[in-house]
Amino acid sequence: GDFQGFILKHIAVDYFIRTGKIALKAAKSAEDMHLVLRVIENLNDLKLFSMAQFFLNDVIRHKAMNDMCREIAFGVQGKIHSNIKNWEKAVEAFKKSLEFSSYDEPGSTYGAVLHQLGVAYENQEDWERMRENFLLAIEYLAKNKDPKIDIAFQSLGRVKKHFKDTDWSQIEK
Repeated sequence: GDFQGFILKHIAVDYFIRTGKIALKAAKSAEDMHLVLRVIENLNDLKLFSMAQFFLNDVIRHKAMNDMCREIAFGVQGKIHSNIKNWEKAVEAFKKSLEFSSYDEPGSTYGAVLHQLGVAYENQEDWERMRENFLLAIEYLAKNKDPKIDIAFQSLGRVKKHFKDTDWSQIEK
């Protein structure tokens, strides 16, 4: 039961931490950094936010990082801050992630980061920016036939209650 889950989580954490340390030492290329970022995402998923942030600081400073990795790294940083409800820092990190790509030349996480930025604004009760980012995310995800668009549409549904019906009919166009 619970004890088995506790042990398995402990083993997983130990594995991710050792893998992260070894991978970080051995990393020579941007592809290697992708592996380390995946380990950090696993730590984040296991709610080990300070450990994830600790690794991320080393990753961001690593010489093998390129812009594609930086886009992902700052997106992961935004997720860590979102998980601990530090919305200001989450917004900062997501915006930084978006600096490493653009709508016309997007990186692999561009649409997801736009959406997550919208969620961060939602939690800051900045309805205008929330709406703006959800719309941009939907437009981008639709253009790229990304399955994440369903989540973005659900989020856009939450925007509706913060605007008058006249405003909303203009959006729907």
